[in-house]
Amino acid sequence: LLGLARDALHQGHRAALVLIHGARDPAGLYASDLLRRLEEDHPSFVYVPCAESNAAGPIRSGDVVAVAREVVPSLRGWRATFCGNPGAVQALRRQAFLAGCAMRDIASDAFLGQPPPA
Repeated sequence: LLGLARDALHQGHRAALVLIHGARDPAGLYASDLLRRLEEDHPSFVYVPCAESNAAGPIRSGDVVAVAREVVPSLRGWRATFCGNPGAVQALRRQAFLAGCAMRDIASDAFLGQPPPA
């Protein structure tokens, strides 16, 4: 997440850049301090952390799909990139398309976490 945002901003991206970072709980929001600093340094960058449970302060409460729909209801003319667990990525791809994003402008990388030790 941090690498994508930094790269876009360092290449001079000036349009709105919204990063919605979801996790089960706030502990899963890795690199959030760095992402907040990036938001402070770049007016076009918006960082939206969200957690399904125990959200407080600047962290929105809810799953990433619902928060994304609320933050950016229309994606007409936008490019979207999603990564994370396969179910969320699939739901976000569908939501982006229904919100007006062209399929050619939707990129994704679904991945599974490490299984717990036996």
